[in-house]
Amino acid sequence: MSRSLAAALAAALTFAGIAAQAADSKSDAPGQRWFASLDTNGDGRITLDEYLAAETKRFAALDVQHRGAIDAVDIGSAPIVAHRVDRRADGLVRRLDANGDGHIGTAEAIGAADRRFDKLDADHDGRLTAAELAPRGGRRGVAFAELSLDKVDTNHDGAVDRTEFRADARARFAKIDVNGDGVADAAEIAESPTAQERIAHRADRLVRKLDVNHDGRVSQAEFLAGARERFARL
Repeated sequence: MSRSLAAALAAALTFAGIAAQAADSKSDAPGQRWFASLDTNGDGRITLDEYLAAETKRFAALDVQHRGAIDAVDIGSAPIVAHRVDRRADGLVRRLDANGDGHIGTAEAIGAADRRFDKLDADHDGRLTAAELAPRGGRRGVAFAELSLDKVDTNHDGAVDRTEFRADARARFAKIDVNGDGVADAAEIAESPTAQERIAHRADRLVRKLDVNHDGRVSQAEFLAGARERFARL
């Protein structure tokens, strides 16, 4: 799976903003593991050949029909994608499961929202602006935050207070609590309509990005061409 695909599918678990709320601190371990897996000769660098070799293997893992080309359905239904989503869902539960019962409850989701709110509220005024909500900063980050703010700012005063932030987290949690019992485990999260819809959306967007000849599929050559571009940017 390309890093772009990995990032896109990670969004399948940001269904409630809960994954972001849980990420109060991030470990470098995933990035280090990714780097080590590509640095096959262990010299501390990743060459283009090493990068393309890894991408070729990932394409093969996505091409479950062995057709030499993949579409959005192939990507969304590939075992490696399901495994990644399952693993992230499990990790999310472990991070937020305060009482150790193997589930995320509404109270735990709200608790995570409160912690995230406190971290984002840089000036401690009890209100989040678009600038404070921007995940990456810069114009693009602020633009994204403004879109998010517009959805959460129910009284349309230009900022999100704690009550609105909690209400949004509660509503989004309800979307993954498919059976409505007030708790969600990893399987329920990974299989929720919200997560599956996001996977399908991101897979479709990835195909449109890499499908140079616009035939609705991504060939291995197109996939590796995208990998070459990513490597050049890196």
